[in-house]
Amino acid sequence: MKITRIKKIELVNYRNFSKFEINISSNLPIIIGKNGSGKTNILESISYISPGRGLRSVSYEQACLDNKISWQSNFLLNSKIGTAEIYSKYDFEQRKRLLKYFR
Repeated sequence: MKITRIKKIELVNYRNFSKFEINISSNLPIIIGKNGSGKTNILESISYISPGRGLRSVSYEQACLDNKISWQSNFLLNSKIGTAEIYSKYDFEQRKRLLKYFR
């Protein structure tokens, strides 16, 4: 059984990141940083692509760095069915979240 692995994360206007991008080449990535640097925010963004209300159950509005601009996240995954991209965006004006999956 092949495990799903996140290969790339991109965040825009998400929590304390105006723009964040990381390529993950390790099978076991470790996130290291000072308190308040955004480690938990990265994990929270990942939790938004699974069912439920996210890691800390905060509203989508609270995840916006700038409350007048929508946030978005992109994830590149490798899984047993191949490579996929998951795109998630919260539209602040319409108060709706969009989630798209591409193979």
